[in-house]
Amino acid sequence: MNYQIRQANPGDVLPALNLALRVFTEFEAPGYEQGAVAKFKADCVENKDYIENYISSKHLMFIAVDNEEIVGIVN
Repeated sequence: MNYQIRQANPGDVLPALNLALRVFTEFEAPGYEQGAVAKFKADCVENKDYIENYISSKHLMFIAVDNEEIVGIVN
């Protein structure tokens, strides 16, 4: 894998959050109580204020990119 780590630009935010949701759903949610995925989505992936904080760079997000595909996220 040949990847680059960089600060997310506004166009990266939604795809990165969708990756976070997929990872959470597959690896973390099974260990949480029922409804954890819906809460994660509501608090992060569908929360307009949360998203806008990353788009405006008020909060920082870094991504790992492999051939233009986001493969990792740190925020």
